[in-house]
Amino acid sequence: MTITTTVTRSCIVCRSKMEKINLLRLVNYNETTIFDLTQKIKQRGFYVCYDKICLSKLKNKKNRKNISSDFDLNLNLERLEIYLLKKIKQVISLSFAKNKILVGVDAVVGYSKKSIIFLASDIAEKSEKKIIKSEKKYIKLPLDRFLLGSLIRKDEVVAIGITSVNPNFKNDISHFKELFS
Repeated sequence: MTITTTVTRSCIVCRSKMEKINLLRLVNYNETTIFDLTQKIKQRGFYVCYDKICLSKLKNKKNRKNISSDFDLNLNLERLEIYLLKKIKQVISLSFAKNKILVGVDAVVGYSKKSIIFLASDIAEKSEKKIIKSEKKYIKLPLDRFLLGSLIRKDEVVAIGITSVNPNFKNDISHFKELFS
């Protein structure tokens, strides 16, 4: 019998208690505060919600003892977006290798089970409306049809659906969508 325990932490802004996986870790490193995206930097860390309001309040008076004066939220958000986008690209490529992928608007709309759908930034309005009409959840990535296609060795693709996803990746997707969509 295995006993699983969930590790909870508190957001330094709103004080909500959550599992670590639902919080963003920050550390003071080389005289500045940065997001510890891998949660492996060997420094004392503190946590903040992925909520835009909490992130915007990081430099308030009450948090000054934790956050360095030269903390750059925009730079850290750029790093976070690149990190999450890299993880999304890896999962798309891995799903393609495992044949757990749907390619094209008709394929993602016609798939009867749940899937995570990614759209190219330059998808045609007509195609996007078709997906919206199907009431499927999707995320528009900051990748054009050629870059999205390159992840699965195609010249161009406007819609990709992943049919099998682990729960940790679903968290990454929800954080990406909450902050960058």
